[in-house]
Amino acid sequence: MNSSTRQFTFDRIAPDGSLLWRYAGSGTWPGNAPAVVVVGQHACLAGLRDTDEVVICYTMREGQAEPTAQLDHGVQPVSIPAFAHAVGSSKIELIFLSSDNTTHLALVDLAGTILRNTTPLVPGESANAVSINSVGDALVVTNSTSYVRLGADGTRGYARDYAPQGAALFQPYLADDGTSLLLSSGTGIHLTRIDSAGTPLWTQTLPAPSGVPDGYAYAPSIVSSPDQVFVSLTSRGFG
Repeated sequence: MNSSTRQFTFDRIAPDGSLLWRYAGSGTWPGNAPAVVVVGQHACLAGLRDTDEVVICYTMREGQAEPTAQLDHGVQPVSIPAFAHAVGSSKIELIFLSSDNTTHLALVDLAGTILRNTTPLVPGESANAVSINSVGDALVVTNSTSYVRLGADGTRGYARDYAPQGAALFQPYLADDGTSLLLSSGTGIHLTRIDSAGTPLWTQTLPAPSGVPDGYAYAPSIVSSPDQVFVSLTSRGFG
């Protein structure tokens, strides 16, 4: 991204490091970079471009841009990242903060058509952290001790208040089977497993990476199966 000339580029790189294609577009992506989502035979960018909340998809073979889905205009940059995920082989679901400071859950297709745009959170809730699974369900951390499950159709499921004593929730992970994991930090880092009804099953305290103070841990990758969980912990930056 190049903010001085208000241009951006989107590249597809081959396994050997060669450039397969480059798309050069106008505009910038302020704050956090857009989410990159691979959907079927397309690669998509979802997030805030200039002051527009958009989803733009590009054909995997040639890098040709499809029509842009513009979900909102006049949006101010925020510190939360873009939350987006592929749903099936032809749709993208995303959560974003609109120009009226309302949290939206939207579904768009590869042609830029907005299939759904709902506001499932209630006053006082915000999308502090989000995990979206492959069927479009979402788990949203709404404050330091609360989380909400949203269905793929935008309906609300369970809403719970829970965090290990003295800890604050900061990262969810929603599996395709409806179970989930929550990371929290306070005195140490805690991993909590949640069943499909939103009930905590167990909490395990994890050692923080060396040199990372409490409150700055982040898991760039969480993978779970019925009998094991893999968590990669690193620092979100401090100092």
